[in-house]
This record gives sequence, structure tokens and C-alpha cells, in this order.
Amino acid sequence: MRIISFFLMGIGVAIMLIGRLYSWHKGFPFFTLHFLLPGYAVFIGGVMLFAKTFLDLPNAITVGRMLMVPLILLLLVPGIFVPQTAFIAAALFSVAALSDMLDGYLARRMGSVSVVGKFLDPLADKIVYITVLISLIQMNSVPTWLVLVVVSRELFITGLRSVAISEGLVMDASRGGKLKTAFGLIGVIGMIIHYPYQIDFFLFKSTIHFHAVGLALTY
Repeated sequence: MRIISFFLMGIGVAIMLIGRLYSWHKGFPFFTLHFLLPGYAVFIGGVMLFAKTFLDLPNAITVGRMLMVPLILLLLVPGIFVPQTAFIAAALFSVAALSDMLDGYLARRMGSVSVVGKFLDPLADKIVYITVLISLIQMNSVPTWLVLVVVSRELFITGLRSVAISEGLVMDASRGGKLKTAFGLIGVIGMIIHYPYQIDFFLFKSTIHFHAVGLALTY
């Protein structure tokens, strides 16, 4: 199993390197997505397969979620951020958000809820949400003060839960907290899409400014 996982990681890196060489040859300053996306996908698959050798499936999915962050951040770099890469970044962020529900469901279904999972799952959530939110500052998509407020709130809640756990208490997320998280994630997706698009609702057409909608949901 480990040999296969190392093989997949090597293939993924090789695909990305070939893509970089192709980009240099064509005079592109960045990776070409035709090589970057499949190469990174194969690499993540190899890492998840390797993680599964010493972790269970839900925790391996959690590790894969954290590994999606660098690719999302790369797609948000000014200079390559265009409507096409915006959609890809938003899709990857959506997959990362949905995988949070998947690993939790699998852990309960398989009866493999563990201390490691309880540590990794919220850590992965914070890494995905906070790092992407911070990266949106460089695009002027979100005010710096708002990011500071959100990050401070998340760190405060995490610290409070750590103290509660050390005292033998369990702080389950309330319904309001879950709604807040859902609106926050949808808001980030809207800000990643960024560009306005005309949507056909069959009975009428309307232009939706995704950045404005995402920012409003984040507030």
C-alpha cells in the first residue's frame, strides 16, 4: 500500500513538473492548469492513501482536505486569477467544505470516532477557512478588519473549547453556530467566484454580483 502511495505521489509531482516545464517553454509565468490540476489530484490521492496506512478513512479524508489549501491559494494569486480559475478555486473550496461533512458521517457510521479525529477535523476546518479568507485580502475582496474579527473569533472559540475539554466538558456546536459556519463558507465561495454573472431563472434574468453577496454573508 505504501509503495503504491509513494508511486502516486511521484507521478503527481512529475505531472506538475512537466506542466511547469511546458509553461516555461510557452513563456507562461505560472503553471498551466491542464497539468497542475490532475497532477495535484494524483499527489493528494497518494498522500491520502499513505495516510490511510496509519489513519482510518475519515482522518485520511481530513488530511486530504488540508492538502487542498495550497492549490486553492495558488489559484487566488493575483495575475492568474481570472473567471476560469475563480470557478475552479470555488469548486475546490466547496469540495473541501463538503468533505468535512463526509468524514464526520463516515466516522460515526464506521464507529471510528477517535481522539486524533477530534483534533484533526476542527484543525482542518480552521486551516481551510482562515487561510483562504486571509488570501482574499490581497485581492481586496474582503476588508482586513473583517478578517481580523473572524480570525479572532475562531481562535477564541477554539481556545474556549480546549479549556472546556481539559475540564471534562463537551461544547457541541449549537444550531446558530452551524448556521453561522454555513453562511461563512457560502460567503467565501461567493467572494472566490468574485465576478458578476447573468443568471437565467427561466422566468427572468438577473445579474448576480457574487462578490457582494459573499461579502454580505460573511458580515
